[in-house]
Amino acid sequence: AVVSTQSKQWYQRRVHGESYLQSSYLHQEHLIECLYLKVIWFQTKMSSAFRLAVRKFSTAQANRAATGDLPAGYTALKQRQKTFNIDNGKKVHERGGMLDSVLYNSTVVLLLVGGVLWVKNVYTMSFPKKD
Repeated sequence: AVVSTQSKQWYQRRVHGESYLQSSYLHQEHLIECLYLKVIWFQTKMSSAFRLAVRKFSTAQANRAATGDLPAGYTALKQRQKTFNIDNGKKVHERGGMLDSVLYNSTVVLLLVGGVLWVKNVYTMSFPKKD
């Protein structure tokens, strides 16, 4: 982004203590550019702090992976993820084995039973019994 010389001068005056009213000769575009400079400065400071925090967390995990000091649950999870990533022609809900098929089929049965009961309820409400 191109920042005008007046905006830079205004920003420098602002940093050195001059008030906003003393430099009010600047146009609105220049004020927006100065705000942009402040935002860029803040973003660079925050991004460097964020990168430092991420580096601290990520190197610990990399060191643990290099030494083979991983929890048993983590390796089991990675093996399970590998079985789901294999392209074996099955759909996702079919790849989990017997447990997933039981859950899927029971869901389908419950949906069908619920649909039949809903239709029955609508029918009885539409045609009430005459006493």
